[in-house]
Amino acid sequence: MHNIIVILIMAFGFTSCTKKTGADRPSVVDKVDVVLTNANQLNIGQKSIKSNRFQIENDFLDYLRFSGNVEVEIFKIVDVQFKNTPKIPSQLMILSQLLDLKFNKKSGSKSNPIFYNCNKIEVQNITDDDIEVLRTCEKKPQVIARLKRNSTQIYQVSFIQSEWQTVIGDSAMLNQKDKICQLVISNNKVFEINCDNTLITIGTGAQLEEIKLHHFKFDRAAKNQITITGGRFKDFVERSKINIVVPEEGKIKFKEEELAVRDDYIDPPRKATPPAADFIPPAPPALLNPDGSLIEPTHELDMNNPQTDLNQTTPEPPADNNQVPKTGR
Repeated sequence: MHNIIVILIMAFGFTSCTKKTGADRPSVVDKVDVVLTNANQLNIGQKSIKSNRFQIENDFLDYLRFSGNVEVEIFKIVDVQFKNTPKIPSQLMILSQLLDLKFNKKSGSKSNPIFYNCNKIEVQNITDDDIEVLRTCEKKPQVIARLKRNSTQIYQVSFIQSEWQTVIGDSAMLNQKDKICQLVISNNKVFEINCDNTLITIGTGAQLEEIKLHHFKFDRAAKNQITITGGRFKDFVERSKINIVVPEEGKIKFKEEELAVRDDYIDPPRKATPPAADFIPPAPPALLNPDGSLIEPTHELDMNNPQTDLNQTTPEPPADNNQVPKTGR
């Protein structure tokens, strides 16, 4: 009996010292579930933060692509030569092609080349609302554009002009102002485009000209859907002003006002010398009486022989008495 009690006591002690099993013990699967649940919550949190950040997604690429097409049409309106060439210096279009290529949208094919000197780009978020686009063909990446989300309906695209020399010409190195475009979105469509400081170089050599579009605007709802203001420059001197309006029905109103240009480096044209007029001798001074009254001339004088009296008759020569008189024969 005593032995049985000792065995029961030992069995009870052994049982109390072992790990719990069954429902009393959290299973390894439960622990793993908790860990996975926590990880899932972390991932969900990261996704929510990421979704709040400005990302280049399909919608934004569509907005940028449409804006590039609008700018291409504007260039064709400004200068007719762009109607006959595929190489149009639209920075909005080129940027959309670069981003399409980056995100595998099959842009920049042989039939649709990208007219930029570098097709390798990277994008990076500077803040939740700001993205920089960098070209990475050189050892040191260079920022070529900045994208900013002002709201879910407004985006700003800024171009660093000095990095676009191969597109807009040498004027890119002389112009320190960024080109800035604002895209207004409504109902998932580009409703309005406003761009400032757009540069275009046309021609070569002596025919080289620069077109500066100070501002152009596209507005779906406006009576005049497209308005363009700017000027044409040659040798850094503005030669004419541009003011273009495209109404909704598509009839273009174009006004280009030529300017009177002063160029200090050009010799002024020679003035034509008028032909010499026939010499007219001055009238003789008036003769006055001692009392100051005008002496009225009684006859005209021959200027070649002032002493000759024009009213005086020439005397007849004396008759020759020895002259034989004429007969009636």
